[in-house]
Amino acid sequence: MLNQLSTFLFWDVNQETLDVKKHAQFIIERVLQRGTYNDWRYIQTIYTKRKIKSACLKARYIDKYSLSYCSCIFKTPLEKFRCYTEIQSNPNYWNS
Repeated sequence: MLNQLSTFLFWDVNQETLDVKKHAQFIIERVLQRGTYNDWRYIQTIYTKRKIKSACLKARYIDKYSLSYCSCIFKTPLEKFRCYTEIQSNPNYWNS
């Protein structure tokens, strides 16, 4: 089932051992972090909107563009996302 996702997403794990239900959080986070738009559309056929939203809310890291996108499509304030609150609690001391 995951063979329709980009092969580079799971370069560090054996794709044959990934279970769609058991590893849902991992799969959704990978697609958010490194996937293409086609990968995003495909996981929407595998998982419910509720499951994807839940995984996004729990994720420790989502880049700021993907985070804004998720906030808009799920109509959820940024403050509800774990990755957003963790970034806010860890100040950046260097210019980046």
